[in-house]
Amino acid sequence: MKNSIAVRFEGGLGDHILGMRLLPFIRRRYPKHRIIGYSDAAGSQPQADILKMSPFLTKVICVHKKKNAIKSNGLPGWGCLVDVQTKYLKMMNSADVFFDAWGGTYFLEQSKMLDVPIYEILNCRSELMVPSPCRIKASKILEQYKDCIFVGLNVTRYGLKFLRENKMVKEFIRQLLLNTKVIILNFYASDYKFSYWPKTLRMEREKKEKKESLEIGKLWNIDSRVIPLVDYPIAEVAAFLQKCKYFIGIDNGIKHLAWALGIPLTYFTPWVPPPIWTLRWFPDYHKHLLFNCSKKDFLKHLSMANKRLS
Repeated sequence: MKNSIAVRFEGGLGDHILGMRLLPFIRRRYPKHRIIGYSDAAGSQPQADILKMSPFLTKVICVHKKKNAIKSNGLPGWGCLVDVQTKYLKMMNSADVFFDAWGGTYFLEQSKMLDVPIYEILNCRSELMVPSPCRIKASKILEQYKDCIFVGLNVTRYGLKFLRENKMVKEFIRQLLLNTKVIILNFYASDYKFSYWPKTLRMEREKKEKKESLEIGKLWNIDSRVIPLVDYPIAEVAAFLQKCKYFIGIDNGIKHLAWALGIPLTYFTPWVPPPIWTLRWFPDYHKHLLFNCSKKDFLKHLSMANKRLS
């Protein structure tokens, strides 16, 4: 396709959002070209919908891999472009220029192609435009909570047993609710699909998620001012998040969505991520908090949240 740029995004929601950091640099380098996004996520709708919210993409095409291309006995094959079905490879290669936005190589080759320092790409915040109908719907749903301050919440990872035993998230919620104007919007799903995962791993995780998803989401409904928002499409979740003054999350796509929308946040992990991970997945590492953090660190994040909410 002449006068076009092809950009391939791979993996989960967070991978797509972080890959979108390339787009403003591509637009700057090729101001007159159409930029077409290829979502390599086995047709998963949230990833495609996120790409459609980009102000830089003129079209989004869902990409599928070859049958059994990724073996189920390990992870090294993830992200490999050679696994994409031939017809999609031909479409991507027919563009004037092709960029792979998969983050596994930290955009090193892409920085050369664009003549942009690598740290500028890694430091760029992905740009999203939330559809107007979604913003209108969110406003109508929340209009009953007049003069309230909204906080987004999505803590749905690391397993029901671990989250049930850990008290840190509930304590954070309780402390924020001491402000009587605060309303917590608790986002979760009845189950999760991982169609872009290797088959065996996908079936195992989807089975666990189907069993635990609702129970994990309900863990945080500890007060009448915690409002469950279950199974909303990703564009509508984005619209609700835009109403929030703060966000509490974990390392997943919803947290990356809040980051892309510029919402101040705190997110939890069970361990300190290795430095090489932070380059790819943690542009907001300074907002990270351990589930077993010290009281000092907990109070520091709580103070930041309360300052924002005041």
